[in-house]
Amino acid sequence: MRIGRCVNAVPVQRQKLNHFVRRRITGAALEVVHIKERPGQLIADPARALAIAPEARVVLHVGNFTPAKNHAALIAAAAVIGARRRDVVFVLVGDGALRSTIETAVEARGLGAGFRFTGSRDDVPALLRAADLLVLPSRWEGLPGVVLEALA
Repeated sequence: MRIGRCVNAVPVQRQKLNHFVRRRITGAALEVVHIKERPGQLIADPARALAIAPEARVVLHVGNFTPAKNHAALIAAAAVIGARRRDVVFVLVGDGALRSTIETAVEARGLGAGFRFTGSRDDVPALLRAADLLVLPSRWEGLPGVVLEALA
């Protein structure tokens, strides 16, 4: 799903789709990918472990901190969303050469309270289950592995 001109997104669960897609969407071509529920696969509560309020909307990004992943676009989107909604938390999973630069940019824009940087993790499927939205702001991608994980 492409939202606007900078962020690609895949709703993680069918029942959460309505939170993000409204009746009128202009200027956006949407491809909706529904993901099957698999009860019982969530072993732990990663949102609770990351100190995220139960009522929060979780936006997940999984990827290395490299120029191709375009975290700047995600931060710009977060600034717009954060100005309208205080209940959205952005969870960024991964590591890389640009991680500290991205963390600094988030803090410089006053967005730190709405972000969680987790580093590399082995429980990405659990994080996908806890997320309301998966975003991929990449400038270029081959076949993003996290999309395959989300569809699994």
